[in-house]
Amino acid sequence: MINVLFCCIVLLMLSFQISVAQWTKIANLPSTEFSSFASKDSLFYVATLSNILYKSTNFGEDWVPIEIEGNNVVIEKIEIIDSILYIGTKNTGIFQSKDEGVSFVKSLNIDYPVTDFVKRGNSHYASSMGRGVFRYSTVFNGFVDFYNMTIPMNVAGSVTNILSIKDYLFIASRGNGVFHRFSTIDNGWREGYYYGSLAPGLQINDAINFTNTIYVVNGNRVIVSTNDGLTWQDDKVGSRNGVDRLIYEGKKDLYIITSDYNPGTWIQKREKYSPIGTNWSSDDDYIPNFYCFDIIEYNNRIYLASENGVYYKSIVTSVSPKEQIENENNFQVNIVSDILKIHSSKDIDHVTIYNTIGQIVYHKSLHSTSSSLKTNLPSGVYGMKIVFTDGSFSINTILIE
Repeated sequence: MINVLFCCIVLLMLSFQISVAQWTKIANLPSTEFSSFASKDSLFYVATLSNILYKSTNFGEDWVPIEIEGNNVVIEKIEIIDSILYIGTKNTGIFQSKDEGVSFVKSLNIDYPVTDFVKRGNSHYASSMGRGVFRYSTVFNGFVDFYNMTIPMNVAGSVTNILSIKDYLFIASRGNGVFHRFSTIDNGWREGYYYGSLAPGLQINDAINFTNTIYVVNGNRVIVSTNDGLTWQDDKVGSRNGVDRLIYEGKKDLYIITSDYNPGTWIQKREKYSPIGTNWSSDDDYIPNFYCFDIIEYNNRIYLASENGVYYKSIVTSVSPKEQIENENNFQVNIVSDILKIHSSKDIDHVTIYNTIGQIVYHKSLHSTSSSLKTNLPSGVYGMKIVFTDGSFSINTILIE
């Protein structure tokens, strides 16, 4: 009892320290506007809101600048797909690099901001503000219009995000509460509405697809669909209001980042398998006089791209004494090659396995007390989270030989 009480006191002190801890600014990056992050393994990129990209090959410890040559280049979005680094700009199109930023070629020339990139099947897509969607063509060695004749440009051509969901490509448009899904049946974009009809003035800032659940957000909304966009519901309980909002899927949490022009930025999160309607305000973090343009989890840190440089905070994961006691000795995991044999005294809801940089590499819903799971994962060290149907969970490190 004394030990449990001591643990509770330590955890409360730790929680207090975390809540007031300051974000650390990366000193060897300039105090300027940064727009976007991208990472893969030891490679880490951050782009300024100009023509300069910074690259790290040692997990963000050291940085070297890379200049994107061309007139009036302003970087809006960067993404890594199949080892290709894509650079989306404000009004000069798309650049790409196949040699980790050593050289770049232009793969699209348009006068509209490029907002997002996604892979679906073997194809790479890009979205824009004002010109719809593009797909990379190996014939033309660049991006070309993708069925834009079926997107009404005056309503939905300003695309903030493009996602690959279960059965469709999905685009979130800038205004009027409209979205579009691309149907392979009729090779066209089908229109839909978040609230059943046009909603003038409803603009979407950001969108993600997490296990085929679509989240779209703006400064005072979080709207969710669990059925490929057929129906939607609000999911903003406890969220702060602002003028702009980002949503991001981390290793174990979903984040919403809400910025306002004057006061600052709110960083809120919740466990990403939480039911829709779960309160976002259980873990608030506030940075005054701060405007955030992008967020990424990388190498056990959270990074924020701001108007005055790049900031980070270490990720601290703790398990409460109650969870430790409940989960102690109530399950066994035996690993033979890449097969996990799990036996538990209570029902397991799902199992999630992460690689060393926090990416989900395996997820399985069980709803049983035992199972043999073939992961098809290569040898290495992984993190494994077992979530039970009563809401408790256990996080462990496993070795697959």
